[in-house]
Amino acid sequence: MMNIGPDTETLQYSVIVAAYNAEATIAALLDSLQNQTFTNFEVIIVDDGSVDRTAEIAKLYPVKLIENRLNRGPAHCRNAGARKAVGDIIVFTDSDCITANNWLQE
Repeated sequence: MMNIGPDTETLQYSVIVAAYNAEATIAALLDSLQNQTFTNFEVIIVDDGSVDRTAEIAKLYPVKLIENRLNRGPAHCRNAGARKAVGDIIVFTDSDCITANNWLQE
């Protein structure tokens, strides 16, 4: 069978995460993203006006961080992240998720 689609090995992904007061879960998510079998991706965290340590924790990781001063909701955050994304493919996950190691590969 002939592959007529793009070579997924050369594509870059942008993983966008809307986060609000996620200090209890954001590190576990970012740790799981660091363990992906597919490695050509960026992570964009959009902190939605959190009043906890969400942004401070995110800064400990190799991510792009967008900080909203006001809470504007997940849709606004996803759109803000998509505008800053450089990937060929945009994927979203939530700040309280833990991704399987092959999530992006699959």
